Amino acid sequence: MNKYLFLLFLFAMGGLVSCTQTNDVNLLKQAETCVESDPDNALQLLNLLENSELLRGKESADYALLLTQALDKNYLDSLQSDSLIKIAVDYYKGSGDYVKAGKSYYYYGKIMVVKH
Repeated sequence: MNKYLFLLFLFAMGGLVSCTQTNDVNLLKQAETCVESDPDNALQLLNLLENSELLRGKESADYALLLTQALDKNYLDSLQSDSLIKIAVDYYKGSGDYVKAGKSYYYYGKIMVVKH
């Protein structure tokens, strides 16, 4: 009986984790569609991500790039540190996604200019 209870618990937790990850991906997609035209809304969507530090791979790079873009377009202090955009630069430089690689290099360059 304990074995079945344990399996039920694992199944329920797996469902919760997969729903959370799907929700995070949907928020990232929504933020990406509006970051150019409505950066305030994009910043609000990105702030809804509860566990952004748990994102890995493409989602982490997308989050880093989108957050840097939204902060810059809202004229907030986004260009003080390169640690956030460096995540996107490192991921996209070998990914083949030239548009996002270009954007990440652009913001990285802006930070380097500010830092001299």
